[in-house]
Amino acid sequence: MSFKTFKEMFSEANISWETFFKKLEEDAEPTNQTGGVANSDSPPMFKMSRFAGIPCVEVDDDTYHKCKFGKKPYARWEGVIEDEALRGFVKKQFDKSPKLMIQNQKTGSTIYLKR
Repeated sequence: MSFKTFKEMFSEANISWETFFKKLEEDAEPTNQTGGVANSDSPPMFKMSRFAGIPCVEVDDDTYHKCKFGKKPYARWEGVIEDEALRGFVKKQFDKSPKLMIQNQKTGSTIYLKR
């Protein structure tokens, strides 16, 4: 089994190096696209409200059950909350005040978390 070099493949296809590189430059697109990365100015994807002056976040059933017992001391929030935007919101809320309520979307039940 023999391997061909790029020069051999181009010579067989009757394409010169100059035309190949010109074609690459013509087809090149700008590389400053975000490619699915969330914009920091966009509103959060979770629903937020207030109950008795305490911020209340509405989350899915799985996240609600993971947050039921809170996080253990010296543990990270990544093990409890998988959504990066929600995790950042929870961290910011605990920096502002030591109280937060989390509501289940499915049943409407709430959990009162404190620092």
